[in-house]
Amino acid sequence: MRRPDRPFLAALLLAAPLCHSVLAADPPPEKRLELLERTVGEERERLQRLSRESEFQAHELETLRNRAIAVAASLQATEDSLTALERRLVELPDEMTTWASLHAALLSPLARDRRAPLGVGGPSRPIGDLEPIDLLLAYVHDESQRLRALGRVTREAGGILAALPSRLPLSSAVNSGFGLRRSPWTGEPEFHAGIDLAATTGTLVKAAASGVVRSVDRAGSYGNVVTLDHGRGVESRYGHLASIDVIPGQRVELDQRIGLTGNTGRSTAPHLHYEVLVAGKPVDPRQLIAR
Repeated sequence: MRRPDRPFLAALLLAAPLCHSVLAADPPPEKRLELLERTVGEERERLQRLSRESEFQAHELETLRNRAIAVAASLQATEDSLTALERRLVELPDEMTTWASLHAALLSPLARDRRAPLGVGGPSRPIGDLEPIDLLLAYVHDESQRLRALGRVTREAGGILAALPSRLPLSSAVNSGFGLRRSPWTGEPEFHAGIDLAATTGTLVKAAASGVVRSVDRAGSYGNVVTLDHGRGVESRYGHLASIDVIPGQRVELDQRIGLTGNTGRSTAPHLHYEVLVAGKPVDPRQLIAR
Protein backbone atom coordinates (compact mmCIF):
# COMPACT_ATOMS: atom_id res chain seq x y z
CA MET A 1 0.00 0.00 0.00
CA ARG A 2 1.22 3.38 -1.02
CA ARG A 3 1.76 5.88 1.75
CA PRO A 4 0.17 9.37 1.34
CA ASP A 5 2.30 12.17 0.16
CA ARG A 6 3.37 14.69 2.67
CA PRO A 7 1.71 17.63 0.89
CA PHE A 8 -1.66 15.83 0.94
CA LEU A 9 -1.37 15.11 4.65
CA ALA A 10 -0.49 18.71 5.32
CA ALA A 11 -3.58 19.92 3.42
CA LEU A 12 -5.74 17.39 5.19
CA LEU A 13 -4.56 18.58 8.56
CA LEU A 14 -5.25 22.18 7.63
CA ALA A 15 -8.82 21.40 6.39
CA ALA A 16 -9.81 19.31 9.42
CA PRO A 17 -10.89 22.26 11.66
CA LEU A 18 -13.04 23.71 8.89
CA CYS A 19 -14.77 20.41 8.27
CA HIS A 20 -15.41 20.06 12.00
CA SER A 21 -16.94 23.54 12.06
CA VAL A 22 -19.21 22.74 9.13
CA LEU A 23 -20.28 19.45 10.67
CA ALA A 24 -20.85 21.16 14.03
CA ALA A 25 -23.07 23.98 12.37
CA ASP A 26 -25.45 21.46 10.92
CA PRO A 27 -27.88 20.68 13.85
CA PRO A 28 -29.27 17.27 14.33
CA PRO A 29 -32.78 16.48 13.03
CA GLU A 30 -34.53 16.98 16.39
CA LYS A 31 -32.92 20.41 16.70
CA ARG A 32 -33.92 21.31 13.22
CA LEU A 33 -37.52 20.24 13.93
CA GLU A 34 -37.57 22.38 17.06
CA LEU A 35 -36.20 25.35 15.14
CA LEU A 36 -38.74 24.83 12.40
CA GLU A 37 -41.62 24.67 14.90
CA ARG A 38 -40.43 27.85 16.58
CA THR A 39 -40.17 29.57 13.22
CA VAL A 40 -43.65 28.39 12.26
CA GLY A 41 -45.02 29.63 15.60
CA GLU A 42 -43.47 33.05 15.15
CA GLU A 43 -44.81 33.23 11.61
CA ARG A 44 -48.27 32.24 12.85
CA GLU A 45 -48.20 35.02 15.46
CA ARG A 46 -47.07 37.48 12.82
CA LEU A 47 -49.91 36.43 10.54
CA GLN A 48 -52.41 36.71 13.40
CA ARG A 49 -51.12 40.18 14.21
CA LEU A 50 -51.43 41.16 10.57
CA SER A 51 -54.96 39.73 10.52
CA ARG A 52 -55.96 41.79 13.55
CA GLU A 53 -54.45 44.90 12.01
CA SER A 54 -56.27 44.17 8.78
CA GLU A 55 -59.58 43.78 10.63
CA PHE A 56 -58.98 47.05 12.49
CA GLN A 57 -58.19 48.84 9.24
CA ALA A 58 -61.29 47.34 7.63
CA HIS A 59 -63.38 48.63 10.56
CA GLU A 60 -61.81 52.06 10.24
CA LEU A 61 -62.53 52.08 6.50
CA GLU A 62 -66.15 51.11 7.13
CA THR A 63 -66.45 53.92 9.71
CA LEU A 64 -64.98 56.42 7.25
CA ARG A 65 -67.33 55.13 4.56
CA ASN A 66 -70.35 55.62 6.82
CA ARG A 67 -69.16 59.10 7.73
CA ALA A 68 -68.70 59.93 4.06
CA ILE A 69 -72.25 58.73 3.34
CA ALA A 70 -73.61 60.86 6.21
CA VAL A 71 -71.68 63.92 5.02
CA ALA A 72 -72.93 63.38 1.48
CA ALA A 73 -76.52 63.14 2.74
CA SER A 74 -76.07 66.31 4.82
CA LEU A 75 -74.60 68.16 1.85
CA GLN A 76 -77.51 67.03 -0.30
CA ALA A 77 -80.01 68.21 2.30
CA THR A 78 -78.19 71.54 2.52
CA GLU A 79 -78.22 71.85 -1.25
CA ASP A 80 -81.96 71.10 -1.32
CA SER A 81 -82.56 73.72 1.38
CA LEU A 82 -80.50 76.30 -0.48
CA THR A 83 -82.37 75.52 -3.68
CA ALA A 84 -85.70 75.99 -1.91
CA LEU A 85 -84.41 79.19 -0.29
CA GLU A 86 -83.26 80.50 -3.65
CA ARG A 87 -86.71 79.86 -5.10
CA ARG A 88 -88.28 81.65 -2.12
CA LEU A 89 -85.90 84.57 -2.51
CA VAL A 90 -87.03 84.93 -6.10
CA GLU A 91 -90.65 85.10 -4.88
CA LEU A 92 -89.98 87.53 -2.01
CA PRO A 93 -89.59 90.73 -4.08
CA ASP A 94 -93.12 90.42 -5.48
CA GLU A 95 -94.50 89.90 -1.99
CA MET A 96 -92.42 92.67 -0.42
CA THR A 97 -93.47 95.26 -2.99
CA THR A 98 -96.98 95.07 -1.52
CA TRP A 99 -95.71 96.09 1.93
CA ALA A 100 -95.33 99.75 1.02
CA SER A 101 -98.98 100.09 -0.01
CA LEU A 102 -100.05 98.13 3.07
CA HIS A 103 -98.17 100.47 5.39
CA ALA A 104 -99.56 103.49 3.56
CA ALA A 105 -103.08 102.15 4.11
CA LEU A 106 -102.35 101.62 7.80
CA LEU A 107 -100.76 105.00 8.38
CA SER A 108 -102.98 107.24 6.25
CA PRO A 109 -105.91 107.39 8.71
CA LEU A 110 -103.54 108.63 11.39
CA ALA A 111 -101.63 111.13 9.28
CA ARG A 112 -101.63 114.57 10.86
CA ASP A 113 -101.02 116.61 7.76
CA ARG A 114 -99.98 116.36 4.14
CA ARG A 115 -96.74 118.16 3.48
CA ALA A 116 -95.28 118.94 0.07
CA PRO A 117 -93.31 116.00 -1.37
CA LEU A 118 -89.63 115.93 -0.42
CA GLY A 119 -86.89 116.30 -3.04
CA VAL A 120 -85.30 112.94 -3.93
CA GLY A 121 -82.85 111.68 -6.57
CA GLY A 122 -79.35 110.35 -7.09
CA PRO A 123 -77.86 107.29 -8.81
CA SER A 124 -79.71 104.00 -8.63
CA ARG A 125 -79.47 100.39 -9.79
CA PRO A 126 -82.16 98.17 -11.26
CA ILE A 127 -83.44 95.58 -8.79
CA GLY A 128 -82.58 92.85 -11.28
CA ASP A 129 -78.87 93.65 -10.88
CA LEU A 130 -78.89 92.72 -7.18
CA GLU A 131 -78.17 89.28 -5.81
CA PRO A 132 -81.23 87.71 -4.15
CA ILE A 133 -79.69 87.89 -0.68
CA ASP A 134 -78.74 91.57 -1.17
CA LEU A 135 -82.26 92.32 -2.35
CA LEU A 136 -83.69 90.53 0.67
CA LEU A 137 -81.46 92.49 3.04
CA ALA A 138 -82.50 95.75 1.39
CA TYR A 139 -86.18 94.92 1.78
CA VAL A 140 -85.67 93.82 5.39
CA HIS A 141 -83.87 97.08 6.20
CA ASP A 142 -86.64 99.08 4.55
CA GLU A 143 -89.32 97.06 6.32
CA SER A 144 -87.65 97.49 9.71
CA GLN A 145 -87.81 101.27 9.26
CA ARG A 146 -91.50 101.04 8.34
CA LEU A 147 -92.21 98.83 11.35
CA ARG A 148 -90.51 101.29 13.68
CA ALA A 149 -92.62 104.07 12.18
CA LEU A 150 -95.74 101.94 12.55
CA GLY A 151 -94.76 101.23 16.15
CA ARG A 152 -94.56 104.95 16.87
CA VAL A 153 -97.94 105.53 15.24
CA THR A 154 -99.42 102.57 17.12
CA ARG A 155 -98.19 103.98 20.42
CA GLU A 156 -99.62 107.35 19.50
CA ALA A 157 -102.90 105.74 18.48
CA GLY A 158 -102.93 103.84 21.77
CA GLY A 159 -102.48 107.12 23.60
CA ILE A 160 -105.34 108.66 21.63
CA LEU A 161 -107.61 105.72 22.39
CA ALA A 162 -106.71 105.92 26.06
CA ALA A 163 -107.49 109.63 26.07
CA LEU A 164 -110.90 109.26 24.41
CA PRO A 165 -113.84 109.75 26.81
CA SER A 166 -115.41 106.33 27.23
CA ARG A 167 -118.37 107.43 29.39
CA LEU A 168 -121.19 109.93 29.17
CA PRO A 169 -121.16 112.83 31.63
CA LEU A 170 -124.59 111.77 32.88
CA SER A 171 -126.99 108.88 32.33
CA SER A 172 -130.10 109.94 30.48
CA ALA A 173 -131.94 109.77 27.18
CA VAL A 174 -130.55 111.46 24.09
CA ASN A 175 -132.87 114.28 23.00
CA SER A 176 -130.92 115.07 19.83
CA GLY A 177 -128.19 112.95 18.23
CA PHE A 178 -124.92 113.73 16.47
CA GLY A 179 -124.93 114.84 12.85
CA LEU A 180 -127.63 116.20 10.57
CA ARG A 181 -130.91 117.24 12.15
CA ARG A 182 -133.67 119.76 11.63
CA SER A 183 -133.12 123.00 13.48
CA PRO A 184 -135.52 123.31 16.44
CA TRP A 185 -135.80 127.04 15.61
CA THR A 186 -135.98 127.17 11.79
CA GLY A 187 -136.86 123.61 10.81
CA GLU A 188 -134.04 123.68 8.27
CA PRO A 189 -131.33 120.96 8.07
CA GLU A 190 -128.27 121.71 10.19
CA PHE A 191 -125.26 119.86 11.56
CA HIS A 192 -125.31 119.08 15.27
CA ALA A 193 -121.71 118.78 16.56
CA GLY A 194 -122.62 116.82 19.70
CA ILE A 195 -125.51 115.18 21.49
CA ASP A 196 -128.17 116.68 23.75
CA LEU A 197 -128.74 114.69 26.96
CA ALA A 198 -132.05 115.08 28.74
CA ALA A 199 -131.74 116.55 32.24
CA THR A 200 -133.61 118.85 34.55
CA THR A 201 -131.92 121.96 35.87
CA GLY A 202 -129.34 121.18 38.56
CA THR A 203 -128.44 117.65 37.43
CA LEU A 204 -124.84 116.74 38.30
CA VAL A 205 -122.43 116.76 35.33
CA LYS A 206 -119.27 114.63 35.60
CA ALA A 207 -116.04 114.64 33.59
CA ALA A 208 -116.22 111.96 30.87
CA ALA A 209 -112.45 111.35 31.19
CA SER A 210 -109.52 112.70 33.15
CA GLY A 211 -107.88 115.85 31.83
CA VAL A 212 -107.22 119.54 32.37
CA VAL A 213 -109.77 122.34 32.20
CA ARG A 214 -108.87 124.16 29.02
CA SER A 215 -111.47 126.90 29.20
CA VAL A 216 -114.55 128.15 31.07
CA ASP A 217 -116.86 130.42 29.08
CA ARG A 218 -120.10 132.13 30.15
CA ALA A 219 -121.45 133.47 26.87
CA GLY A 220 -122.35 132.45 23.32
CA SER A 221 -124.71 129.81 21.98
CA TYR A 222 -123.25 127.25 24.37
CA GLY A 223 -124.18 129.35 27.38
CA ASN A 224 -122.06 128.39 30.34
CA VAL A 225 -119.61 125.86 28.87
CA VAL A 226 -116.57 123.93 30.09
CA THR A 227 -113.94 122.47 27.75
CA LEU A 228 -111.63 119.70 29.03
CA ASP A 229 -108.31 118.78 27.36
CA HIS A 230 -107.65 115.03 27.61
CA GLY A 231 -104.35 115.12 25.73
CA ARG A 232 -103.41 113.66 22.33
CA GLY A 233 -105.66 116.24 20.65
CA VAL A 234 -108.81 114.98 22.40
CA GLU A 235 -111.23 117.44 24.02
CA SER A 236 -114.73 117.26 25.52
CA ARG A 237 -117.20 120.11 25.86
CA TYR A 238 -120.17 120.56 28.24
CA GLY A 239 -122.71 123.31 27.40
CA HIS A 240 -125.81 125.05 28.74
CA LEU A 241 -124.65 124.62 32.35
CA ALA A 242 -126.45 126.37 35.18
CA SER A 243 -123.24 126.51 37.26
CA ILE A 244 -119.57 125.66 36.85
CA ASP A 245 -117.41 124.10 39.59
CA VAL A 246 -113.97 124.12 37.94
CA ILE A 247 -111.47 126.74 36.83
CA PRO A 248 -109.10 126.94 33.85
CA GLY A 249 -105.92 124.91 34.31
CA GLN A 250 -107.44 122.69 36.97
CA ARG A 251 -106.74 118.94 36.80
CA VAL A 252 -109.91 116.82 36.88
CA GLU A 253 -110.33 113.06 37.06
CA LEU A 254 -112.87 110.73 35.52
CA ASP A 255 -116.36 111.23 37.05
CA GLN A 256 -115.27 114.36 38.92
CA ARG A 257 -117.97 117.01 39.26
CA ILE A 258 -117.56 119.92 36.86
CA GLY A 259 -120.97 121.62 37.12
CA LEU A 260 -124.77 121.40 37.03
CA THR A 261 -127.09 121.26 34.02
CA GLY A 262 -129.16 124.27 33.06
CA ASN A 263 -130.77 126.16 30.18
CA THR A 264 -128.19 128.86 29.38
CA GLY A 265 -127.26 129.97 25.89
CA ARG A 266 -129.13 128.91 22.75
CA SER A 267 -131.38 126.28 24.29
CA THR A 268 -135.06 125.39 24.12
CA ALA A 269 -135.21 123.75 27.58
CA PRO A 270 -132.86 122.44 30.30
CA HIS A 271 -130.47 119.75 29.03
CA LEU A 272 -126.73 119.08 28.60
CA HIS A 273 -125.04 119.64 25.25
CA TYR A 274 -122.03 117.28 25.12
CA GLU A 275 -119.29 117.23 22.47
CA VAL A 276 -116.08 115.29 21.84
CA LEU A 277 -113.45 116.67 19.47
CA VAL A 278 -110.40 114.84 18.07
CA ALA A 279 -107.78 117.05 16.42
CA GLY A 280 -110.35 119.83 16.41
CA LYS A 281 -113.00 117.80 14.59
CA PRO A 282 -116.25 116.73 16.28
CA VAL A 283 -116.98 113.00 16.55
CA ASP A 284 -120.06 111.15 17.76
CA PRO A 285 -119.61 110.66 21.55
CA ARG A 286 -121.80 107.57 21.53
CA GLN A 287 -119.31 105.78 19.28
CA LEU A 288 -116.70 106.07 22.05
CA ILE A 289 -118.77 104.65 24.89
CA ALA A 290 -117.26 101.44 26.33
CA ARG A 291 -119.64 98.56 25.71
